[in-house]
Amino acid sequence: MDAKRPEYHRATLSWGSRKAFQVNPSPSSAGEDKDEAKEGLVLVAHSTGNQRSSRLLSLRDAHCLLEVPQGKGEIPAGSLVSALLINDLLAPMTKT
Repeated sequence: MDAKRPEYHRATLSWGSRKAFQVNPSPSSAGEDKDEAKEGLVLVAHSTGNQRSSRLLSLRDAHCLLEVPQGKGEIPAGSLVSALLINDLLAPMTKT
């Protein structure tokens, strides 16, 4: 995280089990049984690696740009963040 400005982190996406992450249920699943909502799938982001501007090759395989807010420290793994989709999600993705 940058103390002076928000950042965007290149990442790929894959499907993962909702119960593996501490995420809030989506508004559409608010009325569902809690155990049923935990069984759903969520998109999981994976860093494309080094984010230096000289490493733009990592953009080629990226599905999204993760929005990293301005601040100090690090965002813990498994945190829920916003993402800007930049690639076709209809292309095959792996399931984690």
